[in-house]
Amino acid sequence: MNDLDLLSDYRFLEEINRQIETGKRNELGNKKKSFNELKYFQKLIQNKLKILGSIQILYLPRFSTKHKQNQMWFDKKTNDIFWHIECQFFINTFYTWTITNLSTNETTLLNILKKFHNHLNETSNINDELILLKLKNFSHEQQICIYIENFGQKRKQFGKYEKRSFNTIIDLFHERIFIEYPILFISLINDENNMKEYLYKKTISN
Repeated sequence: MNDLDLLSDYRFLEEINRQIETGKRNELGNKKKSFNELKYFQKLIQNKLKILGSIQILYLPRFSTKHKQNQMWFDKKTNDIFWHIECQFFINTFYTWTITNLSTNETTLLNILKKFHNHLNETSNINDELILLKLKNFSHEQQICIYIENFGQKRKQFGKYEKRSFNTIIDLFHERIFIEYPILFISLINDENNMKEYLYKKTISN
């Protein structure tokens, strides 16, 4: 290999390194842009919640599981939040069901229960007939009660879990805080004390 070949190889390696560095810078720029865009939409949601019901939403670090799961978003055209809501239905233990892409007006208890029953009729994941029958009892607003987890000053005032009633999710979390997305703890009225005891034990174990 002569000097010209060495020079040619050297220039080739320089060009490869330059392209790699450019790619890294572009990737970093895209990540930064994506992160800034995410922060922008989070801010829109925070401001909207504050206006609608003095509600505070807290966000976890990007790498946390709950943050990655969160599918709440803000539609600038309609100036509305589209919700991600986790429902924990109590049947001796909790059955978890998550609903997403609900506009604020669609977050009524009646609509959530309707969609839950559609899910039960369509799903093939519940093999235990007894569990399925128990879950189908969650059909009427008047027959169920809902608790949410409290944070900050409200926890000192009402305890870790508080019974709430609502028309839409805005009513439910009026002047309250939630982390990433709302979680509802739901029981039948005649099972309310059992759920409260279960939640209390969960609090002690944590």
